[in-house]
Amino acid sequence: MPVPPPPPTADPWVAAAERRGIRSARAASLSTLLGLILVAVAPIVLFVVDGLAVARVYGRHGAKSVTVTLFEQFVEVIAVGVALLIIAGILYTLCFASFRRVYPGFSGPTGLGIVGLIGCLLILLGLASYLVQSFSASACSVSTLADCAGLSAFYLDLSVVVGGLLLAFIGWIGLIIGIFRIGKRYGSTITKVGAILYIVPVLNVVAPILIYVGVAGIRPQVPAPPPPSGWPRA
Repeated sequence: MPVPPPPPTADPWVAAAERRGIRSARAASLSTLLGLILVAVAPIVLFVVDGLAVARVYGRHGAKSVTVTLFEQFVEVIAVGVALLIIAGILYTLCFASFRRVYPGFSGPTGLGIVGLIGCLLILLGLASYLVQSFSASACSVSTLADCAGLSAFYLDLSVVVGGLLLAFIGWIGLIIGIFRIGKRYGSTITKVGAILYIVPVLNVVAPILIYVGVAGIRPQVPAPPPPSGWPRA
């Protein structure tokens, strides 16, 4: 038997927190969808489209210039996609934080979401440091590469990235739990299915669509709060 949705709350402060959380969840699902498309689908499209262009310009511009152009395009598309996924993580964490203020069960996902965001920051810092080290090493001669590149710094960057990936994975688990609890709270089966599909490779591209549809169905259940004048709580 599906869980019936809770009755509309009469507390305007609770209603406002619910609406903030649902708006954040909708925005996060859209940001996730766009990010996944850019990370997973756009590079394939670029490869096909630019592959045809290579055949036309190879003789005029040479392989090196074409390869550099393709690499730059891939990096730009993936960078935008990753940025959108990080924004989605921030929005989901804000969503759980809104629900945490009025309902139990969302403190864990909020904390795990923050851990995941810290992991993303560590990944970015590690990769940025690695790129700086790589550019510095490229200016060195082969005989002095070990001294100039600072191999210990490379290992440190790798450790930071691996640690960031572990924290990001923990945050990802927290997001799945939080989204599932939203669906459970409001009896939205489609939202719960979307949360579960985040675990399944390939099908996780469909997950944000289901979550958006599910959350959009939840929104009418949450009443609009009255004007803030006279509210007992800020």
